[in-house]
Amino acid sequence: PVRLFSNFPVPNDETLEVVVADTCATTCIVSGNGLTASTAGVQASFVIRARDAFANDRQLDEDSFEVHVIGPSNFSINVLPTASVELPGDYSVLYTATVSGIYEVSIRRFNIGGLLGEYFNNMWLIGDPSVANIDPDVNFNWETFQIAPLGFNNTTF
Repeated sequence: PVRLFSNFPVPNDETLEVVVADTCATTCIVSGNGLTASTAGVQASFVIRARDAFANDRQLDEDSFEVHVIGPSNFSINVLPTASVELPGDYSVLYTATVSGIYEVSIRRFNIGGLLGEYFNNMWLIGDPSVANIDPDVNFNWETFQIAPLGFNNTTF
Protein backbone atom coordinates (compact mmCIF):
# COMPACT_ATOMS: atom_id res chain seq x y z
CA PRO A 1 0.00 0.00 0.00
CA VAL A 2 1.13 3.53 -0.74
CA ARG A 3 0.39 6.34 1.71
CA LEU A 4 -0.16 9.84 0.45
CA PHE A 5 0.60 11.36 3.82
CA SER A 6 2.79 9.25 6.05
CA ASN A 7 2.34 11.29 9.23
CA PHE A 8 -0.51 13.73 8.93
CA PRO A 9 -2.90 13.58 11.90
CA VAL A 10 -6.49 14.41 11.06
CA PRO A 11 -8.53 15.72 13.98
CA ASN A 12 -11.75 13.80 13.67
CA ASP A 13 -13.91 11.82 16.07
CA GLU A 14 -15.75 9.99 13.30
CA THR A 15 -15.09 6.36 12.53
CA LEU A 16 -14.98 5.10 8.98
CA GLU A 17 -16.22 1.55 8.49
CA VAL A 18 -15.15 -0.12 5.26
CA VAL A 19 -17.10 -3.18 4.18
CA VAL A 20 -16.69 -5.46 1.21
CA ALA A 21 -19.37 -5.11 -1.45
CA ASP A 22 -21.19 -8.12 -2.87
CA THR A 23 -19.56 -10.09 -5.65
CA CYS A 24 -20.24 -8.68 -9.10
CA ALA A 25 -20.11 -11.22 -11.93
CA THR A 26 -19.05 -8.61 -14.51
CA THR A 27 -15.87 -7.66 -12.64
CA CYS A 28 -14.73 -11.15 -11.65
CA ILE A 29 -11.56 -12.35 -13.38
CA VAL A 30 -11.06 -15.76 -14.93
CA SER A 31 -7.55 -16.87 -15.88
CA GLY A 32 -5.52 -19.96 -16.61
CA ASN A 33 -4.39 -22.26 -19.39
CA GLY A 34 -7.54 -24.39 -19.14
CA LEU A 35 -9.50 -21.59 -20.83
CA THR A 36 -7.45 -21.59 -24.03
CA ALA A 37 -5.76 -24.97 -24.35
CA SER A 38 -6.02 -28.48 -22.98
CA THR A 39 -5.12 -32.01 -24.03
CA ALA A 40 -7.71 -34.77 -24.31
CA GLY A 41 -7.42 -37.06 -21.29
CA VAL A 42 -5.31 -34.57 -19.29
CA GLN A 43 -6.80 -32.48 -16.52
CA ALA A 44 -7.09 -28.77 -17.38
CA SER A 45 -7.52 -25.96 -14.88
CA PHE A 46 -8.29 -22.29 -14.48
CA VAL A 47 -9.11 -19.90 -11.61
CA ILE A 48 -12.05 -17.61 -10.94
CA ARG A 49 -11.21 -14.55 -8.82
CA ALA A 50 -14.26 -13.04 -7.13
CA ARG A 51 -14.40 -9.24 -7.21
CA ASP A 52 -16.94 -6.66 -6.12
CA ALA A 53 -18.58 -3.98 -8.28
CA PHE A 54 -15.59 -1.69 -7.66
CA ALA A 55 -13.17 -4.38 -8.95
CA ASN A 56 -11.78 -5.04 -5.47
CA ASP A 57 -10.75 -8.62 -4.74
CA ARG A 58 -13.39 -10.08 -2.41
CA GLN A 59 -10.91 -12.14 -0.35
CA LEU A 60 -13.83 -14.08 1.12
CA ASP A 61 -14.91 -17.64 0.43
CA GLU A 62 -18.66 -17.20 0.43
CA ASP A 63 -19.47 -17.27 -3.29
CA SER A 64 -20.87 -20.13 -5.32
CA PHE A 65 -20.12 -20.63 -9.00
CA GLU A 66 -21.05 -23.27 -11.54
CA VAL A 67 -18.92 -23.97 -14.60
CA HIS A 68 -20.43 -25.70 -17.63
CA VAL A 69 -18.06 -27.16 -20.24
CA ILE A 70 -19.50 -28.27 -23.60
CA GLY A 71 -17.51 -29.92 -26.35
CA PRO A 72 -17.59 -32.26 -29.34
CA SER A 73 -19.14 -35.75 -29.27
CA ASN A 74 -21.86 -34.60 -26.82
CA PHE A 75 -19.29 -33.81 -24.11
CA SER A 76 -20.99 -31.85 -21.35
CA ILE A 77 -19.95 -31.48 -17.73
CA ASN A 78 -20.90 -29.24 -14.82
CA VAL A 79 -18.11 -28.38 -12.40
CA LEU A 80 -18.42 -26.71 -8.99
CA PRO A 81 -15.21 -24.73 -8.37
CA THR A 82 -13.22 -25.35 -5.19
CA ALA A 83 -12.38 -22.41 -2.91
CA SER A 84 -8.66 -21.79 -2.53
CA VAL A 85 -7.25 -22.11 0.99
CA GLU A 86 -4.17 -20.00 0.22
CA LEU A 87 -5.98 -17.20 -1.63
CA PRO A 88 -9.47 -16.48 -0.24
CA GLY A 89 -11.76 -15.31 -3.02
CA ASP A 90 -10.09 -17.54 -5.63
CA TYR A 91 -11.88 -20.63 -6.89
CA SER A 92 -10.11 -23.45 -8.76
CA VAL A 93 -11.80 -25.23 -11.65
CA LEU A 94 -10.59 -28.64 -12.87
CA TYR A 95 -11.97 -30.60 -15.82
CA THR A 96 -10.78 -33.22 -18.30
CA ALA A 97 -11.63 -32.98 -21.99
CA THR A 98 -12.29 -36.37 -23.58
CA VAL A 99 -11.72 -35.69 -27.29
CA SER A 100 -9.94 -33.09 -29.41
CA GLY A 101 -12.02 -30.18 -30.61
CA ILE A 102 -13.43 -26.82 -29.68
CA TYR A 103 -14.96 -26.48 -26.21
CA GLU A 104 -17.21 -23.80 -24.77
CA VAL A 105 -16.90 -22.77 -21.12
CA SER A 106 -19.64 -20.82 -19.35
CA ILE A 107 -19.52 -19.63 -15.75
CA ARG A 108 -22.57 -18.81 -13.69
CA ARG A 109 -22.56 -17.20 -10.25
CA PHE A 110 -25.31 -18.39 -7.97
CA ASN A 111 -27.27 -15.65 -6.25
CA ILE A 112 -28.88 -15.58 -2.87
CA GLY A 113 -32.62 -15.86 -3.05
CA GLY A 114 -33.53 -19.30 -4.27
CA LEU A 115 -32.54 -22.42 -6.13
CA LEU A 116 -31.57 -22.68 -9.76
CA GLY A 117 -34.36 -24.49 -11.58
CA GLU A 118 -33.71 -25.81 -15.07
CA TYR A 119 -36.79 -26.86 -17.02
CA PHE A 120 -36.58 -29.22 -19.98
CA ASN A 121 -39.14 -29.83 -22.70
CA ASN A 122 -38.68 -33.60 -22.49
CA MET A 123 -39.04 -36.15 -19.70
CA TRP A 124 -35.46 -37.46 -20.14
CA LEU A 125 -33.81 -34.09 -19.34
CA ILE A 126 -31.83 -34.31 -22.57
CA GLY A 127 -30.28 -31.26 -24.21
CA ASP A 128 -30.21 -27.70 -23.01
CA PRO A 129 -32.96 -26.58 -20.64
CA SER A 130 -35.81 -24.63 -22.22
CA VAL A 131 -35.96 -22.32 -19.21
CA ALA A 132 -33.51 -21.63 -16.38
CA ASN A 133 -34.79 -19.62 -13.45
CA ILE A 134 -33.92 -18.85 -9.82
CA ASP A 135 -36.94 -20.12 -7.91
CA PRO A 136 -37.41 -18.39 -4.54
CA ASP A 137 -38.95 -21.56 -3.16
CA VAL A 138 -39.84 -25.04 -4.35
CA ASN A 139 -43.58 -25.20 -3.91
CA PHE A 140 -45.08 -26.42 -7.17
CA ASN A 141 -48.58 -27.78 -7.68
CA TRP A 142 -47.78 -31.18 -9.23
CA GLU A 143 -51.46 -32.13 -9.47
CA THR A 144 -52.18 -29.34 -11.96
CA PHE A 145 -48.74 -29.68 -13.63
CA GLN A 146 -47.88 -26.09 -12.73
CA ILE A 147 -44.17 -26.77 -12.43
CA ALA A 148 -42.60 -24.01 -14.53
CA PRO A 149 -42.03 -20.48 -13.29
CA LEU A 150 -44.97 -18.11 -13.62
CA GLY A 151 -45.26 -16.64 -17.07
CA PHE A 152 -43.97 -19.71 -18.91
CA ASN A 153 -46.02 -22.23 -20.85
CA ASN A 154 -46.39 -25.24 -18.55
CA THR A 155 -47.71 -27.59 -21.24
CA THR A 156 -44.27 -28.26 -22.68
CA PHE A 157 -42.58 -29.23 -19.41
